[in-house]
Amino acid sequence: MQLTKHAQTRMQQRGITENILDLLYTYGRHVERGSAGALLHFDKRARELIRKSTSRKEYARIEQKLNAYIVEAADGSVVTVGYRYKPVHA
Repeated sequence: MQLTKHAQTRMQQRGITENILDLLYTYGRHVERGSAGALLHFDKRARELIRKSTSRKEYARIEQKLNAYIVEAADGSVVTVGYRYKPVHA
C-alpha cells in the first residue's frame, strides 16, 4: 500500500491507524470513481463480517473507527483518508 504524504498527514491528524487501513482493504467496499480512482469504505456487510471475525473487546475498541474511508488514485496509491458523515452512493 503506497501512501502519499498527504494521506500520512491525514492519518495522523484523524487517528486512523494502519490496522484500520488493513481492515478497509480486507473487508471494505470498493467503489470506482471513474478516472479519478476509487473509494473504499465499510458498508453494513463489512461491519458485520468484522464483528463476527474479531473478539467482542477488539470490536468495541475499533467500532468508532468504522466510518473511515480511503480515496485511492488510479495508480492505486492512497491519496487521503477520513471519516464519512454521509452515506456513500454508488
